[in-house]
Amino acid sequence: MNEKPKILIADDSEINRALLKEILGDGYDYLEAEDGAAAVELMRQRTDISLLLLDLMMPGMDGFDVLRVMKYHAWLDEIPVIVISAAEDTANIERAYDLGVADYIRRPFEQIMILRRVKNILMLYAKQKRLTRLVTDQVYEKEHNSVLMISILSHVVEFRNSESGLHVLHIRTLTDLLLHQLVQKTDRYQLDESDIALISTASALHDIGKIVIPEEILNKPGRLTAEEFAIIKNHTVAGAQMLQDLGQAIARDEPLLQVAHAICRWHHERWDGNGYPDRLKEDEIPIAAQVVALADVYDALTSERCYKHAYDHDTALRMILNGECGAFNPLLLNCLQESSEQLRTELTRSEWDRGFRQETHRLSEEILHREALPRENRSQLLLEQEKERTDFYAAQCGGIRFDYAITNNGACVVDRDGAIIAEHPMTNEEMYALVDFCEDYNYPLQFNFRDGYYAYCEYESLRDFYAQLSGSGLTCKDGEDQDRHLIDMPHAAFACLPDEALEAFNRKYGHLNLRFMMVGAVREGSWHCYDIVREGIDKGVGLADLCETVGLTLADAVSAGDSANDVGMLKAAGLGCCMANGSDDAKEAADRIIGDVREDGLAALIEELWFNGPRAEPSGHELGSPWGQMEAAEEKQ
Repeated sequence: MNEKPKILIADDSEINRALLKEILGDGYDYLEAEDGAAAVELMRQRTDISLLLLDLMMPGMDGFDVLRVMKYHAWLDEIPVIVISAAEDTANIERAYDLGVADYIRRPFEQIMILRRVKNILMLYAKQKRLTRLVTDQVYEKEHNSVLMISILSHVVEFRNSESGLHVLHIRTLTDLLLHQLVQKTDRYQLDESDIALISTASALHDIGKIVIPEEILNKPGRLTAEEFAIIKNHTVAGAQMLQDLGQAIARDEPLLQVAHAICRWHHERWDGNGYPDRLKEDEIPIAAQVVALADVYDALTSERCYKHAYDHDTALRMILNGECGAFNPLLLNCLQESSEQLRTELTRSEWDRGFRQETHRLSEEILHREALPRENRSQLLLEQEKERTDFYAAQCGGIRFDYAITNNGACVVDRDGAIIAEHPMTNEEMYALVDFCEDYNYPLQFNFRDGYYAYCEYESLRDFYAQLSGSGLTCKDGEDQDRHLIDMPHAAFACLPDEALEAFNRKYGHLNLRFMMVGAVREGSWHCYDIVREGIDKGVGLADLCETVGLTLADAVSAGDSANDVGMLKAAGLGCCMANGSDDAKEAADRIIGDVREDGLAALIEELWFNGPRAEPSGHELGSPWGQMEAAEEKQ
């Protein structure tokens, strides 16, 4: 027996909900939501909703808010929406359609109109889903080889080459661009779209052989010796051998492995025969390796490395075309030259990453729920994250290799290599609410992701703010294109808000129960800086996570802090110590007061507890707040 379609009715009027159910009859099962937040929660919990009947004017989260959340999650691809509203404002109707509604019905309406439109929309989306499933199955069957990328790239994650990260993404994009340009110029290489997709995918593995190269050589900031360069050159043969061995283990005729093998071994060959390892020349070099070789050189020139600064686009192009980086296929050089402006645009807009992240987000809704997944894009992004995360946490610790670090006010705990051992990331709704609010009022907003800080609102303000904290090592990336969250969710947020903003936020989004912890002093114009985490999360939670990981109890732990965001940790630990320059609430939460950190108060505590030193006591000197000193410096400017 077929299940009845499930219709979700979101309307704050019980009468309206009852009327719609009566009109539509017994042919459907119904779910009801009296406001937008309840509707969103039901859609998050249920995967069997066939249609949403949505009122626009609801308290708290209104219909437009619901549509934005659905658009953000790509739920609109699965759940069609019919807006039923008394609003006759043309701007609201256009706004609803822009957000992705399938239909808009004005109140009062005729019964037959509701019946027919609901039936038609359900039929249309059912056909669309069947087509999507068919296409997905075809894509899955066609690209099943890409499943191998999961296993292969999981090993690459361990390699710590300073050229990793975005390099993999850039190479794939450049390869795809050059190949499409090439097939427009000539049919010499007999490439179709499937060939281009295969080569672009395999390009991610071009440097896999570098996992055998010692890190001190791979990341050497100066010029390599002849012996070191000889070792570096071996990565081509090593990578090819790894793929060859893998191919023998599974299938000798695996297309992806065949192409990846050719790229790995020969992407440093040159058109004139002066490359390595086999000194192939001209079209002895497979076209896949030729294209990746050119893409590799261009990205190396335009990217910063441990041994060089990045060249601008024009300089890199001139160097390649003048033969300063070796000889390449003249046809490919023409392709590169003809694509110059497109490349310049891509670089300027920083859209390379965005495209891959958007594609990953899309695939995750359509394909990635399967048992065997073509996840090549996701794997590349994870590769990038792994490297960036390690670098990020190392920078935050000033280069000191702590065994563990409690970060993001307890929302994340990492080990010395930056690997996450416990985390409590924000939900989509929580992040969305902060972005929506801060964008409306142009408040600076930053999210703390696994690999760094990303400014989603008012990047310039946050960048200047961090620049004032000289020697702190804090920086943020320009994330105002708002795509970083397509990989994973942030652990916490940081915002600069005026006095009245917090109350205004809680009026609209108070149901989320986000924790705003003031950090530092009041800034100019009665603005405050806030660390923001999920309800119930603080450094005490992070400390509990860490203790569980290492097999200790909280009673075994000693904590030291100086600010409001340390209160949870100070209370949770068996011994909580606050610096003499700490905030009043931190001092109240602590068991003891120790010296100012600028007087080595923490060092004195360590000496007392672990090296039988004298009791750590405050000196009695008033050094003032570091935040206050920063404000004084600002005033002088």
